[in-house]
Amino acid sequence: MRLKTSGRTRNTALDMVPMVNFAFLLLIFFLMIGVRAGRDTLVNPPASTPRVNWQQEREALTLLADGRLYWRDQPLQAAQLPGLVSQWGREYPGEPLPLAADAAADANQVVAVLEGLRAAGLGQIRLITVNRR
Repeated sequence: MRLKTSGRTRNTALDMVPMVNFAFLLLIFFLMIGVRAGRDTLVNPPASTPRVNWQQEREALTLLADGRLYWRDQPLQAAQLPGLVSQWGREYPGEPLPLAADAAADANQVVAVLEGLRAAGLGQIRLITVNRR
């Protein structure tokens, strides 16, 4: 038995344009959400656990709240940092220099000391902290 068909044949191919449009819309959506999530994410800084008692450590560069520097209980000027770095490198090769900055010290002072140490050639610094309980 033969069925009559109309003279026109049906196009059975899928139109891919809507699917491509949908894929691009999803891509744009996830890109925008990813960029926004990166800016709104809260940062949880790591907890600090001191490994040594900083009050007993005499080998730490100390920055007081008023900006004065001390090394081995002796006052130190910022211009003397290159000499300190070379002395530290001779006595403790490859070890990070401990820096004990007062909590009340201005952040700009701490950054200035860190930049001075880096300019003098120091590669690593260990910031001495205390537990906050």
